[in-house]
Amino acid sequence: MGEQNWLAEARELFQQGKSEAALEILKEKMQQEATFGVDEWELLGCVFQSLENSEGAAVSFDNCGNALSDLGRYEEAVTSHDRAVAINPDDYQAWSNRGNALSNLGRYEEAVTSHDRAIAINPDDYLAWDNRGNALSNLGRYEEAVTSHNRAIAINPDYYQAWDNRGIVLHCLGRCEEALTSHDQAIAIKPDHYRAWDNRGSALHCLGRCEEALTSHDQAIAIKPDHYRAWDNRGSALSRLDRHQEALTSYNQAITINSDDCLTWYNRGNALSDLGRYEEAVTSHDRAIAINPDYYLAWFNRATTICTWSIRQLSSTDFMSTIQKRSISALQQPEPHIAALQEALPHLAESSVSWAQIHLAIGDACLKHSRAQQNPSPYWRDAIRSYQAAYPILSAQKFPEDHLSVLQGLIRAHLAFEDIPNARTFQQEGQQLFEQLRAAKPKALKPTFEQKFASFTQLEIDLLIGDQKPTAALEQAEFYKNRCLTWILHDWQNSPESPSYAEIKALVKPQTAILYWHLSIDSLTTFILMAGQDEPIILSADRRKQAQRLQQWLSTYNSQYRSYANQKPKADKHLVNHPWRKSLENQLTKLREILQIDAISAQLPDTIQNLILVPHRDLHCVPLQALFTEQFTCTFLPSLHIGLRLEANQRSQEIIPLLNVDDPQTEQSEMPFARIESAVIQGLVKDATPIQGQNASLEKVTSELQKPYKAFHFTGHGAYNAQNPSASALGLADGLLTAKQIYQLNLSSYQLVCLAACETALTGKEGIPDEYVGLASAFVKAGAANVLSTLWPVDEIASAWMMIRFYQSLLAGQPPATALKTAQAWLQTVSHPALADWITQVSQLPELSPLTSDRLKARAQNTLEEGGTMEPTQPTQYAHPYYWAAFTLTGRG
Repeated sequence: MGEQNWLAEARELFQQGKSEAALEILKEKMQQEATFGVDEWELLGCVFQSLENSEGAAVSFDNCGNALSDLGRYEEAVTSHDRAVAINPDDYQAWSNRGNALSNLGRYEEAVTSHDRAIAINPDDYLAWDNRGNALSNLGRYEEAVTSHNRAIAINPDYYQAWDNRGIVLHCLGRCEEALTSHDQAIAIKPDHYRAWDNRGSALHCLGRCEEALTSHDQAIAIKPDHYRAWDNRGSALSRLDRHQEALTSYNQAITINSDDCLTWYNRGNALSDLGRYEEAVTSHDRAIAINPDYYLAWFNRATTICTWSIRQLSSTDFMSTIQKRSISALQQPEPHIAALQEALPHLAESSVSWAQIHLAIGDACLKHSRAQQNPSPYWRDAIRSYQAAYPILSAQKFPEDHLSVLQGLIRAHLAFEDIPNARTFQQEGQQLFEQLRAAKPKALKPTFEQKFASFTQLEIDLLIGDQKPTAALEQAEFYKNRCLTWILHDWQNSPESPSYAEIKALVKPQTAILYWHLSIDSLTTFILMAGQDEPIILSADRRKQAQRLQQWLSTYNSQYRSYANQKPKADKHLVNHPWRKSLENQLTKLREILQIDAISAQLPDTIQNLILVPHRDLHCVPLQALFTEQFTCTFLPSLHIGLRLEANQRSQEIIPLLNVDDPQTEQSEMPFARIESAVIQGLVKDATPIQGQNASLEKVTSELQKPYKAFHFTGHGAYNAQNPSASALGLADGLLTAKQIYQLNLSSYQLVCLAACETALTGKEGIPDEYVGLASAFVKAGAANVLSTLWPVDEIASAWMMIRFYQSLLAGQPPATALKTAQAWLQTVSHPALADWITQVSQLPELSPLTSDRLKARAQNTLEEGGTMEPTQPTQYAHPYYWAAFTLTGRG
């Protein structure tokens, strides 16, 4: 009997009321392992139901629902499962399967309810717990989802999919270390679970460990070569590593497997844009949009690509032919970025979420492009119109973070018009929402949230200045600064302490003034604090124009510095002519003019000799002290609150005894002059405890730091972590001493911490959205009175001379700030003969080993020869700011 014949016969018998006979045929075929599909299961359910076998009917309709789900017929599947539970309300598997079908329809609330019914009947149904977790995750209820997956694992610890799903949810919560552990557990149970390998790679990507992420995605692909999502995720890891050509190849492979995934086309467009292949990038984004016209991110990045493309092609002779060939009308508009975003609107349902998202993007683009306009008012008006279109749709109830972005834009646009009342209204609404959202964020996600909306808090200062309340503006800027410092170093747990203006005035004295900068997204404010002033002076300048010029300057400076820093491991002689090095002097001259240093100096009476500099955001990246004349001695503070704490902790200027840690990571590189520097300082100070090379372990150094030394000198490697500032660290022999660990120490006995290491004061690699917190900040917050650190990796020989001269001045009785100023002035002006003579004198220190003494004498001779035929008074190459301007002093001074 053919397959179709037996099913037809069973159906005919059932329709004739001969259910027993129909059941016999169906049972026989089941025993023969015949394939049962939708029709077979549905007929069997009907037969059982007619025979009043409720259990058999329920199971059959449940299996029919599963078969329908396998075919993607989810609405019918739900109906079939409904029939099953109507017949047998205690069939927990039917309730669970019904939940899965509802999830496939995107009806996640109903799915959770269905899984809850299954669990109420059978609390040990680990599959229902796991699938319930998946539905909760899709609702964004991640904490509940983790709990649900944990219950599944508690019931069946070997259920690898629950471990994998748990990892996915933990990733969504920003708990990527835990996510990685969860995916590893899934792989330990089932090593060939390719999805777990792929998800493990995504967790590693989240942690910034992209090389490892790449390996994990490769393992997923090795197990299942046609898993297109792993190819896509592999491309994302490669893009993060700036390996854009390889990323493109990976995206192309994903598309070969599945050409209907809009995310892959979108990612491919981004890779092509990174490669400068803008025309192809637009085509790729167009494919993403064709698949999903509501995918507003594709519209957004398409517009960004068109904008970049137009800028790059403006000087091209074939630009117009390119426009004609592509027929992209946006390319022919004065503002291609805005025009390309506007092109999206007719393709989106009016008043839809995607339509509103594009209006939000148009508002942001209008504000961005207004900066370059002689008459920016029309752009501000267009921005307000776009934000107002998005405002009711991206509501606080449904889309709170997007609503906050809309409010942020409205505040900026109204501030641009100096419309303070409207700006204040939107700010008050936004402040309440901001606090609610921040409080609700899990700790792991708070840093990302703060960074995303850093400019929202910064705009409050601009509003207070617009209200002509400079004292309140300064107090608020100081509060935000202390909040960021406290949260980053305290794992986003503690509330900040912040001083009032009355308390701050204790830091200003007849000879000391404070310069305090605040950089918002649109304005640069310079506060000047001096003795006898009832309120801070705000520099009379076009604050908006200053901010625009500074942002342009920073963009150039940081881009050049990134290029330079990426090449630093090469021999220094190859970098002398690098654009960052060559242009540094001119760049600092431009910065001096942008920050209006002459205008600031004109505000200061002749009695002022000392300046306390408090930078904000990217201003931490630059040597502000180098912009002022020799009249001033400059020190930096992370915040005025820290300055008040240091002021209250009176201590002697002694730097003896000294803890001296010398080049712990000897396997990384040889630093002969760093070792000479360390040996000479050891000899100068005399009462110094050395820890050298492999002896400088994390345990040893941490233990010694907690003893009551007066100074700590570190010669070695250090780095700033832009993604996780509290992980900025000094490299020791067996690990890293992080900013977070440093802050937890009690360093109140230390008069001086001297970090002769690379990039210990800042970064130049990333923009700083809110506040910079690095090693110097951590040491000062831990109680150290002063921290000498560097803004970039300085030439090793110049650094050695600078540090030795600095210690000589200290031991002669100068306070640290004056000693640094003396050393920098000396290095700028010293001639080759004078330097050679000084090195010779240093070589005669009786405490030096013969080998160190001989090396110094040889260097003195080389210095004379380098002078050659130059005038005897002509300064050495060290007059260039690259060699001396990197050194900054943070603390009391």
